Amino acid sequence: MLTLHTYRFLGDHVTLSIHECAGRARVLVRMEGDISKGEEFALFLNADQWNRLCAFDPFDERGHPLQDIIRELTFKESAESSLLMVTQVADRDVVHLAMRHEVPAHEEDFVLISLDPDEWHRLLTLDLLSAGELGAAPTPPPDNGPSHTVH
Repeated sequence: MLTLHTYRFLGDHVTLSIHECAGRARVLVRMEGDISKGEEFALFLNADQWNRLCAFDPFDERGHPLQDIIRELTFKESAESSLLMVTQVADRDVVHLAMRHEVPAHEEDFVLISLDPDEWHRLLTLDLLSAGELGAAPTPPPDNGPSHTVH
């Protein structure tokens, strides 16, 4: 896999790396903790998955009061890949991103990083996919002048 750019977010004991891949049709998400303990996880997100991640707003309190259910997104590339879980926290001051194997050997076999609103915004605004892969709104038809006349 050829990486065009790598963007890193540093936590206390975890590094989240987002890799822009050649062809710009998918994104590699990696999280590394203590490598000697095997705390290294990765998966590819296709354009649809990346767009779902970008549409998730863990800091939104409109319609989701603090007492409401905590929302979470889970991504999995294949049966052998790691799981990525993006979780809203109750007080909405950070968002948690965690990665683990689908069936962890131990309950504590995962890595977790917290991103504040500024870091989350920076993650979502990375230019990682080709324009054809982005889930942008359809372009309006060209303006061919007024559709009515005044007499």
